[in-house]
Amino acid sequence: MNSLTISNPSSFSSFSNKEKWNVVLLILLSFSGISVLTIGKAILTPFHLLIGFHIVYGFLASNKLEKNISIPLLLFMLYVLGINLLQYDSIRPTSVLYTLIFCVEATIFFNLLKNCRISAIIYALKLIIILYFINIFFGFCFDLIQFKSEFVLKFIKVYYEKGISNGRPMGFSSEPSYASFILSVSFLCYSHLTNHKQNRKSFFLFGSIVGSIILSKSAYGFIFLSVIALDWALVFYRTGDKLFRLIFPLITILAFAGIIFFLSNSGNEGVQRLFKFSSALVDNSVDGKAKLIKLQEADGSAFARIAPTYLLFNSAPENNFNFLLGEGAGASGTFLSTFLTGILVDEGRESVDTGIMPALIFDYGVIGSFLFLLFLIFTFKYLSFSFWLLFLLIIPNANINTQLIWFAIICYSFVSIATPSLRKN
Repeated sequence: MNSLTISNPSSFSSFSNKEKWNVVLLILLSFSGISVLTIGKAILTPFHLLIGFHIVYGFLASNKLEKNISIPLLLFMLYVLGINLLQYDSIRPTSVLYTLIFCVEATIFFNLLKNCRISAIIYALKLIIILYFINIFFGFCFDLIQFKSEFVLKFIKVYYEKGISNGRPMGFSSEPSYASFILSVSFLCYSHLTNHKQNRKSFFLFGSIVGSIILSKSAYGFIFLSVIALDWALVFYRTGDKLFRLIFPLITILAFAGIIFFLSNSGNEGVQRLFKFSSALVDNSVDGKAKLIKLQEADGSAFARIAPTYLLFNSAPENNFNFLLGEGAGASGTFLSTFLTGILVDEGRESVDTGIMPALIFDYGVIGSFLFLLFLIFTFKYLSFSFWLLFLLIIPNANINTQLIWFAIICYSFVSIATPSLRKN
């Protein structure tokens, strides 16, 4: 950790070979939806393609360096092995394998990154934002002219809903909301690593994220943007003078009202979906499953993010779930595929993917969930509220086996270990 140094962002050629390798790995880790090979239902991403070399290089490169292993993460891995051995007959082996692979990769990547200069990671985050914007822009243009080459769409990805001709670009990810999350994580980390510098580069990167979210029509993306705005607003509040702090609440209210007015009249599809869903959410004339039906009618995508958690926990007493120990890897997806047939999934589907909530509690129980939460607390220990808020917003729709979750964890871990050094300067 002491080897972390602060320097101005440099060109790629000025980095050491180890730093170049970490820059490439971090960028590839953000490409969560690009497939170079399909193994069953799982996709082999460019990041995983390099896993063998990554692990070998990690051990060799860190041979003479101080190694850090997260005890909570190690305990979580041991618990994953133990509970799945007990539930062997009903588990998904690929899910267990993916979980362990991500945990091992995170440990090795963490040890490599903590010996990099901060400027190398800043460079990687900046490049991720730019590459995503370029990809989403071309995806938007291709969709506009209805250019649908199967080969091109493998790399310039556009999401098409059934029966709808117009698509939603999603960059190098597997969903528009995932792309928005990756971009938001990148900019949030970039902002903190650069001490929230207000310069043309920061404005350009933020503009790229706003443009990407507008073009991808991601309703979730506007929520992520509000977290970034909150993060910067808190910085302005801390660094402002007494007068500014006094009028800050008024400025915040006016800015919030102005943003809502602008967005509500913008005509953007993502914004309209967000307002429609919010209206259904605060409608107290119905409750329970009736509200869920109304939410599904308002926005099926948003409904899919909250319905599994609601339905799973409300059905727990009658289905005898073991919340203490868990039911084993993939158990939540198997249950929900039957429970949600005709609502979210088609009949005959064997399994569905759910977010960390409820999948983590259902698969690994309260004990496994506590160990994973403990790992996150120690990993994010120097991070502000904004980081936690952004992370919590995605977990209803992203499992621990999704690459974007580990992208966030890796980025957050670097910012966390860099924060003490940044505060001294």
